[in-house]
Amino acid sequence: MAVAADSNPALLSEDLSLNVPSANRTLRGEVADRAADLDVRLGAYPFWRPAGRSSQLGVTFEGSQSLYHQLKFLNLSDLRAVVHLAWGRTPLGYLSGPLGWTRVPNGTSSVAFLMQGGYTAHLLDGKSYLQVLTGSGAVRWRETRSMATQVDLEVRDLHFAEEPAAGRRSGQEARLGASQYLYLGREDRYLRVEALAGDRRAGRPFTGSLWRGGAELALPLTERWSLYLAGTRQKEDFNYPESDLFAHFSPFDPEFQPGVRGTPRRDTVTRAAAALSWSWEPVQVTARFTYISRDSSLGSTEAPNAFDYNRTITSLGLTWSF
Repeated sequence: MAVAADSNPALLSEDLSLNVPSANRTLRGEVADRAADLDVRLGAYPFWRPAGRSSQLGVTFEGSQSLYHQLKFLNLSDLRAVVHLAWGRTPLGYLSGPLGWTRVPNGTSSVAFLMQGGYTAHLLDGKSYLQVLTGSGAVRWRETRSMATQVDLEVRDLHFAEEPAAGRRSGQEARLGASQYLYLGREDRYLRVEALAGDRRAGRPFTGSLWRGGAELALPLTERWSLYLAGTRQKEDFNYPESDLFAHFSPFDPEFQPGVRGTPRRDTVTRAAAALSWSWEPVQVTARFTYISRDSSLGSTEAPNAFDYNRTITSLGLTWSF
């Protein structure tokens, strides 16, 4: 559980306002609010054999709920179920993939595999917003005691409960990522460098590709204190001029209007996070700061920076594991 201060939960530019009929109000850009978050994760490992060499089956169920103080219509609920099938051993006893981590036997394998399948339901203000079916695979090579390489493949099918007037957001997405781990004397102290490419197929305003690069540093400071730093820069390129949502669309055929005036949208998203945690099993206390910024080519003469935004989140959380 955590409490947080969010500078821009609606992800709006200061040049933009949003009419919210359900709340009977107009939301201006960069309106801040406070929030409480509750996350629960239950893991079951029916074929768990720490001393054996067989494959490991895991099933996890996760739920999260955000509760805003004033902007209650932005309350988000997430429910997810994931099946994990893993082969191999790792020194810390877990293996991570695109859908999270699962338990494996302690030890060292030159190659480890993880297959995952999951279903996620997102609810916004108590109403169905997005459903996602996901399949993924990960393979990790341990080249030396201090280095490892992991390749992840993720395929997602997204179904939005409501579609916008201009085009269809629902569709399929595939992502391929590669990470290089450098262990700094011990397994839980490492530097990870990541590169990822993705492709999304949906309606013409939302079809495009993405490229992302990033790095994270996990640094135990003492027996109980740990520092975590991470940063990514993501480039999103849309394929068609219909992605310019300020262009003029036909009300009869908005997605495939011939001769649409506009240029394909280009977004750059920068994220940075820092976390300091103190642990005393089974409790961990974490202070976290997150910064997110989007620089978009989408705009109009009246609001040239309409889709740019900045967001900071400061939180203090408590985790209890058993």
